[in-house]
Amino acid sequence: MVQQLQALNRRAQLLVLIDAYAPDLHIQALDSDHDWRSVLKHGLMLKAAKPFIRMDRRMPTIHHHHIIHVYDKAIRMYKAKPYEGAMMILKAMDAWGPDDLGWSTLSRQLLDIRRVPGDHYSMIKEPHVAELAPVFEERLARIATTS
Repeated sequence: MVQQLQALNRRAQLLVLIDAYAPDLHIQALDSDHDWRSVLKHGLMLKAAKPFIRMDRRMPTIHHHHIIHVYDKAIRMYKAKPYEGAMMILKAMDAWGPDDLGWSTLSRQLLDIRRVPGDHYSMIKEPHVAELAPVFEERLARIATTS
């Protein structure tokens, strides 16, 4: 999204990535997690999801799997470009991967990396989400004083 803004000569004050892997690291994580069981599960879940998607009906677990599948395909096709603006990474303490989540190779500025409690899912739920608000407030206040 920020790349699209840049192409329109618009600029975001801050890009915040909430426990999101850079495309190359995301692909590395996907590829390291493939075995015959995951391939079988993937095939079965997609087959089960198709009728629900065609009828525009949701079956949460299957629908979620389909969304992840589409996202994974998009990540493999996306050609990431370096980003010139400010980036803040909120990394879940219990999540896999380096603190920069692979973004340092795409950032032209020093990354603001914050480790927050929880894992990828629990970091945005109580009680951990309460620790995200002060991080945002502090960074937004800093932007407001420098603008």
